[in-house]
Amino acid sequence: MLLDLAEFLRRRELLTDGGGRSLSEGLLGRNDFVSLGLQDVRSHAHGLVVKLLLLSSDSWAACTEEYFQTYDRGKPRRPTHLQRLYLQWSSDLDWPGLLKACRHHPTLWPEIETALSRLEEPSQDKAMLTLALRCFTTPDAWREAFEEDDADRSSLLRLLPLLPVDRAQSRLLWLADTATKHPTEVAWGIELIRACHLDFLEARALRTLEFNRAALERMGLSCLGQERFDAVFVSAFRSFVLHRETVAQLFAAIGTEDPLRRAVFGPRPGVLWLEAQKAEMLRFTELPSR
Repeated sequence: MLLDLAEFLRRRELLTDGGGRSLSEGLLGRNDFVSLGLQDVRSHAHGLVVKLLLLSSDSWAACTEEYFQTYDRGKPRRPTHLQRLYLQWSSDLDWPGLLKACRHHPTLWPEIETALSRLEEPSQDKAMLTLALRCFTTPDAWREAFEEDDADRSSLLRLLPLLPVDRAQSRLLWLADTATKHPTEVAWGIELIRACHLDFLEARALRTLEFNRAALERMGLSCLGQERFDAVFVSAFRSFVLHRETVAQLFAAIGTEDPLRRAVFGPRPGVLWLEAQKAEMLRFTELPSR
């Protein structure tokens, strides 16, 4: 797939000289793995490549046309106030990255409010950021939106950990309760598991928290048939694995060519991240019943 994408980018003259040479050599990077890096793609097309990776090859041409009608040299044409905030503050040039920045720069909230007031057309960005502004003291507005019949629950679950009122303990309890109420497979299950992800300090603080791990384990297993799950999903799943059989099913679902199997664990060269996660899961299953 990466070879096909690189060939498409070459035809559009979006590869660097080094990227072109790398393609002629089969994109074989270090350790002889096929890889396409930022240095292989011209800087103004980095955002485009991120979009193309999520699409089938049939949609690449249309997506590229739309992208360059919206962006010029990687920057929005006549950017709105909100797009300027994305460029300056957002790590992913989208609303999740902007909300992450608000954690360390709370003075951004009035800027976001002003930017939203200048948007005339409805959009997902406007809906998610407006909802975040309504959740400074209580998540009630978010929960009401989640219960609506036509709710975009996948996007709402991406928003949940980024709310200004978010607290890891109450979030985890609510997610476990929601997984209990939906015992069958749901389209937004993978986002529910990702929303359970805790950072190191949160995980230490909540290591004795009692919640329905079995319901989350069942929900996670129901997501394994889906095409895409990432490191955040695996790391969140680790926290509530109860059975060794679950570990085996999770790792059987990750293909031998999946980049997750080649991810290196932090500053410890030579230790594969995925193997470290597996060892941690197996250790959890050997602990006394919680």
